[in-house]
Amino acid sequence: MLNTKSDGGGDRGYITTGLGQGSLTNTTWAYNFATDLWNEKTSYERAVRSGAIGFAVNNLGFAGLGNNGATIYSNIDEWFPDESCNSKD
Repeated sequence: MLNTKSDGGGDRGYITTGLGQGSLTNTTWAYNFATDLWNEKTSYERAVRSGAIGFAVNNLGFAGLGNNGATIYSNIDEWFPDESCNSKD
């Protein structure tokens, strides 16, 4: 089930940037384990890419690397799915 409203916090799994419907996308979704709902979040603001990675350290999320077919990316940034701008630069 998809939901575009606030998901109320708690434990989440996130999907952002990648190949969707045959083209690269920066759409971001959060999965709420307690409610079994997907909620749309702030889009990934760096260049769209496939093969990206994401990880968390001490409740901070990070995303980066990957490629868009022509460019290989080497950046990893802290990621803010609930803010209007994900990168700090």
